[in-house]
Amino acid sequence: MKSYYWIVSGIVNYLLGIVFVIPGGFLYISILYLLEETVGWVIDPTLEPDFLLGALFFATITGLFYFPIVILVNVFMYKRLFAKKYLYYLFVILFWVLGVLSFLYYKLYLF
Repeated sequence: MKSYYWIVSGIVNYLLGIVFVIPGGFLYISILYLLEETVGWVIDPTLEPDFLLGALFFATITGLFYFPIVILVNVFMYKRLFAKKYLYYLFVILFWVLGVLSFLYYKLYLF
């Protein structure tokens, strides 16, 4: 039963890593827009002039749903596994980063 929770935790954190690209991408876009509007730097001339508020709103809303899910799922799995904390955190970070990198690889090189 313990190995079942390790497998489920790995799959869930991999999928949560893939899903993180959405709020992370909108946060990145929001930072670009903030730099362009506050400092006056022209980072990308194709940026829409009134998209900042929408990107910030979408990043905030998705973050409000995403981060509690990540925290609650990992706390639930950690309590079921009875593993050492540093080992479980290393496991979670590994699969989460693997999910983010695999999604970015898919979008950049295969799509």
